[in-house]
Amino acid sequence: MLSILHMVGVEAPAASVYGVSFDLNEADGESKILFAQRGWREEVEFMHYCSTKWAVYLVGLKALLETGCGTPYPNDTRITRRF
Repeated sequence: MLSILHMVGVEAPAASVYGVSFDLNEADGESKILFAQRGWREEVEFMHYCSTKWAVYLVGLKALLETGCGTPYPNDTRITRRF
C-alpha cells in the first residue's frame, strides 16, 4: 500500500486547513484508490461540491490511463455551484 497525504492552507468555507489523501492498493489484479478530504471544520455545501469534483477528476484520470483520452478542464463534467 502507498499512502500520500497533502495538506495545504486555503481560505475555503468551513476549512482552516484542507488536505487530501490517497491510499493506493492492489487487490485481485486491480489497482484501487481510496481518496479522502481532510480539515473541514463542518459539513457544508462547498465540501460536497469539492468531493464531487474530485470524483469527476478521478474518473477522467482513469479514462486517460485506460484509453489515452481524459476529460481535463474545461472539458470535464460540469457541476452547478449554488453557494
